Amino acid sequence: MKTLARISLPVLAIAVALQIQSAQAIPIDHYTLTLIENSSTSLTYTYDGSGGNLAFTILNTGTDTWTVTTTPQCLAVFTPFIWDWIEPEEPNEVNEVNNGFLGNSNNLYVSSDESLLEYEGNFLTLLQNNTPAPVPIGTDGARAIFLVFNDLAQGSEGGNGVADNGSTLALLALPLVGFGLLSLRRFRVPRLA
Repeated sequence: MKTLARISLPVLAIAVALQIQSAQAIPIDHYTLTLIENSSTSLTYTYDGSGGNLAFTILNTGTDTWTVTTTPQCLAVFTPFIWDWIEPEEPNEVNEVNNGFLGNSNNLYVSSDESLLEYEGNFLTLLQNNTPAPVPIGTDGARAIFLVFNDLAQGSEGGNGVADNGSTLALLALPLVGFGLLSLRRFRVPRLA
């Protein structure tokens, strides 16, 4: 019994030490970078990591495109990623954020209103608007950074397509009406001569 206690105590101490070490390797806290599209030419952000509101500069590079770059006040380093958020007003379009073809550790590239019909990305990267990406996009010091994209531009954009005033539903109903009329014709009562 004493031998078992002598062996168990060191084994227990090693297990506790390993548990403490592994807990320290996993960041408990994380930072969140939220990109906010206000219009087709306005992108802002909130960030709770190093640099805060001075962490990034945003350059509007064209309609619905921006480059987000870290500043010296920010310790963020990005890993290669690509995420797409479904447009809230147009489910056939996405807002894409990535950090370049090979990954640029200081830049994020944003493209809004990309058509899914021309989409070349991985459909597994599609997220709902204003939800965080499920894996970190980089680190700030020892903390992971999670990315959120919130499209608030639906009022100013109005979508790229034709506004739907309920006419689409009526057009979809036309074949059903035609089918119904053809079916009724089949069951008509024969005329008496």
